[in-house]
Amino acid sequence: MIEILVSITIIAITASLLMIATGRVRANAHDSQRIADINEIQTALERYATDVGSYPSVLVPGQSLTNPTSGKVYLKKIPSNPTPWVEGACATGADYAYSSNGGTSYTITYCLAAGSKNISAGYNQAFPGVTASYVGCAPDCSGNKICGSDSCVGSCGACAGGTACSNDQTTCLAAAVADCSTAVCGDCSATACGSTCSTTVTREGSSVAESYGTAQIGAQCWLTKNVNVGSVLAAANTYPSNDSVVERWCYGNNTDNCATDGALYAWSEAMNLPAACNSSGSGNCAPSAYVTGGSGAAARRQGVCPKGWHVPSDYEVWVLENYLESDISQGEYNYFYADQSGSDTLAWRGESADWSSPSPIGPGAQLMCLGSKSPVASCTAAAGSATAPKLPLAGFGEIIFQNRGSQLHIISSSQYSASEAWTRVMSGSRADVLRTYTHKTDGNSLRCLKD
Repeated sequence: MIEILVSITIIAITASLLMIATGRVRANAHDSQRIADINEIQTALERYATDVGSYPSVLVPGQSLTNPTSGKVYLKKIPSNPTPWVEGACATGADYAYSSNGGTSYTITYCLAAGSKNISAGYNQAFPGVTASYVGCAPDCSGNKICGSDSCVGSCGACAGGTACSNDQTTCLAAAVADCSTAVCGDCSATACGSTCSTTVTREGSSVAESYGTAQIGAQCWLTKNVNVGSVLAAANTYPSNDSVVERWCYGNNTDNCATDGALYAWSEAMNLPAACNSSGSGNCAPSAYVTGGSGAAARRQGVCPKGWHVPSDYEVWVLENYLESDISQGEYNYFYADQSGSDTLAWRGESADWSSPSPIGPGAQLMCLGSKSPVASCTAAAGSATAPKLPLAGFGEIIFQNRGSQLHIISSSQYSASEAWTRVMSGSRADVLRTYTHKTDGNSLRCLKD
C-alpha cells in the first residue's frame, strides 16, 4: 500500500514538473516569435522612413504598412502578439503598442513572458536601432481605452485628424472650443482682488469699454456685476444657434437692461460651447472634453468670462454659501458631473432672516443687499451696520423675461443632466438661497470667479 502511495506521489510530482517545463517551453517559443515580430516590424519601419522621410503616425497589428504616396507595401500584415497575452511575466494582456514621436522616432511596447538571453522578461520597448529596453511597468488599456497613455511608456492608440483623446481615454474628440478671446470677453487676468478691471469686450460685433469691480469673500474673488458680452438675440424664443459668435438675451429685448443688469445666457453660451451642448452632456459636451485646471474642485471653464476668470462650478458656489453661512450642507461632491444626490441637495438653504431681523442674515440677503437694484428694501439702511454683507453682488437677471426686480438666477458650469444645469436662485421675498437646476436653454445671469 505504501509503495502505491509513493508511486502516485512520484507520478504527480513528475506530472507537475512536466507541466511547468511544458509551460516554459511554450513561453520561450512565444517569446522567440515576439522578438522576431519586433525585428520584422523595425526593419519595415526603417524602409518606410527611408522612402517617406518619417515614421508612420499609426501602426495597427493586422493591417498593412504601405507607402501613402506610391502604394509600396513594406509589410502585408503587421504581426500581432502571439496568444496567450497573459503569460509568465506578462500580467496584463495587450497587443504590440506602437507610438510615433512626431514622425522622427517611435516606440513599440511589448512583453516577454520568460525573457531571452539578451532581453529581460516583462515589458520592454523597441526604438529605432534598439530592439529592447526594459521598462518593467504593465501597460493599462483596460476599460475600453482607445487612445492616450497606457500608464506605462506606450499608448492605447492615437487620435487622427486633429482630434484629441478624452480624459477617460475612450473617445477621440474634435478639438475643444477654445477659450473666449480677449477681444470678445476682455482680459482681467492681472486685476488684483478688490480693484477694478478696465478692459474692452465685443458687443454687436464692435469693441466697447467695460469695467468690472471685484470683491473678496473668504478665499474667493468674485466680479461684482454680471457679464454682458456678445450679440443680442432677436427675441426670448430665439435660441442660440451661431457657434461662431457669443449670443445673449437682454431682458424684454431691451439693451438698456443688459447695461444695468448684465446679459442673460443659455448654458452653452455662458460656457462658450457649441449650441448642441444645450441638449447633450457627452462627446465634446462632456466635462472631460472642455475643463481645464485639473479634476474635481480644480476643474474649471473660462466660458465668456474675461481672461483670468471662469464660470463658477456648483461646488464653488457652495463654497461661497458656506462661507456666508457655515452650516449649509455641501451634499454630494458636485463639481462638473451629473451624479448629485444626498440630503439638502435641492432646497432653499440658509437662514431665512433678512435685514429687518438682522441676527443672523441669510446668505441670499447678504449677496443681494448692496446691488444697484436690490429687491431687499432695508439693505441700504443696514449697509453700514455690523451685519453689512460680505459681498455686493450688484445687478441681477432672471429666467427668460420673468421676475425682473424680484429674483436673481446665477448659472453654474456644472451639468445636472444632458439638458439641465445647476443654478442658484435668490428672491426678493426671501433671505436664503435656492439650489436647483434649470434648462440649459433658459436665460440666466453669469457671475465670474477668479482663477
